[in-house]
Amino acid sequence: NNLIGNTVAESRNLTDLTGSNGIFFVFPNLYIRRQGSYKILFQLISIFGPNGTSLTPESAVIDSIFSDSLSGYAPRYYPGKAKVSGLLRFLAKQTPDLKTRNL
Repeated sequence: NNLIGNTVAESRNLTDLTGSNGIFFVFPNLYIRRQGSYKILFQLISIFGPNGTSLTPESAVIDSIFSDSLSGYAPRYYPGKAKVSGLLRFLAKQTPDLKTRNL
């Protein structure tokens, strides 16, 4: 597996930059292990069925989407950390337990 870090996130009810309420899933510590171009498949799953029963992995997927392309770099070609987005700064102010690098 070329993806390292927490690959599961709980939903967070937060407000976006326009003031609209939304449900956000934040993955602050995902890393790509090998050089290359990648897309991440995100899946929204339900842990329990309507009566509180467990679901099989196949029936638990509610929806899925691929990310835009991401690049993994060899250590000597790594360009450094990207700037933290305004949205992430805004979300972090709303939820103090959201662990992010220095904002």
